[in-house]
Amino acid sequence: MTNAFLPIVRKGIINIASVAGKTAYDEMTVYCGSKFGVRGFTQGLALEYPRLRICCVNPDMTATRLSGYQGRPPQEVAEVIFMAASGKDGCKNGGDVNVEEVI
Repeated sequence: MTNAFLPIVRKGIINIASVAGKTAYDEMTVYCGSKFGVRGFTQGLALEYPRLRICCVNPDMTATRLSGYQGRPPQEVAEVIFMAASGKDGCKNGGDVNVEEVI
């Protein structure tokens, strides 16, 4: 999907991973592996397209169905994603924005 849209992307791409993509947790092997993959994809894409600002937002536990609605309110995560998309987060190309460090 990303490749299909790259020709029309003007400023950048924001991918959403998780703090579980930075530290592995037991009983969450597949989830962690997928989030590590999103971060690697972000870093590789940033190297291939240096003209774009490509970053990864990593929420901590967010109150969704997956977490039994325990954790950070989704609205706070959305605010950080909006900041990242607006370029107001200081993220370097290929870097991470960790929600817990912003809020």
